Amino acid sequence: MDASKQAWGIMSMATMTVKGLAGEIKAAKVRKTPVWVRDGGPKGAGQLVAKIASKGASFYYDHVTSAGKRNRIPLAARRF
Repeated sequence: MDASKQAWGIMSMATMTVKGLAGEIKAAKVRKTPVWVRDGGPKGAGQLVAKIASKGASFYYDHVTSAGKRNRIPLAARRF
C-alpha cells in the first residue's frame, strides 16, 4: 500500500473476506480514525466498500456516474 492511500485511511483488498475484515475490526478498536476497505474491483466498475470504525462497520456500493461524480450508496451498518 502506498503512503498516500495510507494517510487517507484507505486499504484495498483483492477480495473482501471475513478474516480480513476481522483484523481491521480489531485494529479499529485501538485507532481513532476509520479505515475504508474496498473489494478491489476493476477500474470503471462499482466496488463494495466497508467503512470500519471503532464502534462498527458500514457497507456501501461505490461507483462513478457517467457524469464523473462519485456515488456511494449505503447498504448496511453493523455495530460491535
